[in-house]
Amino acid sequence: MYIDFRDPEKNSYSSNSKRVEASNPEPIKARGFDKFRRKKKKDTQENRPIIKELSSPPEPIQLEETKLNNQDNNLDILQKINKVIAEQNGTSVLNTQDGKDNSESIYKEEKSLNSQQSIENISKESRLISDSNSSDNTPPPSVPKISRGAFQPFEFRGNAKEYFKIWIVNVALSILTLGIYSAWAKVRSNRYLYGNTYLNNSNFEYNADPKRILIGRVIVVLFYALFIVFAKYLNMDAVAIGIVIGFLLILPWLIRQAINFKLKSASYRNIPFKFHAKARSFYMIAGLGIFAIIVIIVAIVLLSRINPLLGGLAGFIGYIALFFVVAPRIYRRYKAVVINNSTYGNANFFFTATRGDAIKMFLKISFLTFIVGVVFSVAVAAVVGMGSSLLHYLPASITQHPLFKYVIMGLSMMFYIVFTGLYKGITDGYLSNFTREHTTLEIAAFKSTIHPLKLGIISATNMLMLVLSLGLLYPFTKLRYLKYKIENTYFEGSNYDNIISQGYESANAVGEEAMDFFDIDIGL
Repeated sequence: MYIDFRDPEKNSYSSNSKRVEASNPEPIKARGFDKFRRKKKKDTQENRPIIKELSSPPEPIQLEETKLNNQDNNLDILQKINKVIAEQNGTSVLNTQDGKDNSESIYKEEKSLNSQQSIENISKESRLISDSNSSDNTPPPSVPKISRGAFQPFEFRGNAKEYFKIWIVNVALSILTLGIYSAWAKVRSNRYLYGNTYLNNSNFEYNADPKRILIGRVIVVLFYALFIVFAKYLNMDAVAIGIVIGFLLILPWLIRQAINFKLKSASYRNIPFKFHAKARSFYMIAGLGIFAIIVIIVAIVLLSRINPLLGGLAGFIGYIALFFVVAPRIYRRYKAVVINNSTYGNANFFFTATRGDAIKMFLKISFLTFIVGVVFSVAVAAVVGMGSSLLHYLPASITQHPLFKYVIMGLSMMFYIVFTGLYKGITDGYLSNFTREHTTLEIAAFKSTIHPLKLGIISATNMLMLVLSLGLLYPFTKLRYLKYKIENTYFEGSNYDNIISQGYESANAVGEEAMDFFDIDIGL
């Protein structure tokens, strides 16, 4: 019997060899086993068919026919695949002819090498095919830089006591330094407010440079001081009017600079916001508003000369047109310029409101303000009527006292403050809801649940507390108002990994300081 370690029929090599009967029944002795093995190694003609069967290259890989534009490119890629596989198999054949009978390891190595490398090459070349075809055809749609998810609420974790400490120190140091420290005071306050505003457990940051704020503040104060000097002390009204006209001419540029400074000074998750709008966009909006106002005024004047009744009618129609047609259009365009030119890293903001949405919003403001005004007027009339009737029962020593008229003026001022606070809060609530509900960051939307009347009540009571406390409750009122607005705002973005920072940039603070100095709200 002969011991044969090869089984061509099953093409399997295992350590447990099978005995196969041969024509020569003469057994092989153990001491002649090595000699027999050396003889078998030299017999290359007998071993070669088996090795050839193992290492023979597979059939050329044929890809399925696809609807591709560049067929020549596909054929070249297929030839490259077959060439790579043939070269790999050729090296395998050489390795099998080293003179060592490692048939089992050769087989496993050949099988794994051919299968893995052929799959990798096919996938790589397939990607090349798809890339080449996609360049010829329409490019694939870009992946949104931020994805949608469940709405996450903004949080404000600030504390009135902590903010009061910061505020009182800022006031004291600003007074001691004659206003120089006010720039650093503003940075400290904003860093506390931004740092305690959270979204998805990550807080915002304020990165403004106090030196730039100080320079902007000095420039604004100097121009205002020049106006006071020429108007009141030098009696040079022409120069004072020129300063006012110059300020109005650069006002759109100042608003643009203020928005740019606010956004570039803020960041979230170490990624800053940016603003890309040009000043001409703000000049076009201002020009549209000025043109509408001039047309209405000219129409009223001309119709008044013809007939006073027509002039009054023109004034009423002009007011309706200005409030319900011109103002919504200008406000919508302003918000579109601001939001559509704002970015968070490499992600863009979009404003989706239409003219109809803006008109509806202004109608709601006017209606609710009218209702509040009527109720407030009735309340004031009732109080005044009751007060006038009570005056007859008061002794003359009280009614003729010098302080009595100041008491009456103070009560009247209280009613005025309450109405002003209600109007401010109601208007701010509607405008905030309008802006948030029509703003998206890429495809993720914002949501606002601010109740305008409730915000109006908060604003009115805050103003009363400020007056009664002589300003000492300012930190409490500011955080109370801010906390309600922040915690009623939501954002549905869920993935921030695709947002890439575009770097930090410094901005000019003159515009923002001018807006703060003249108390002009830019809606941010």
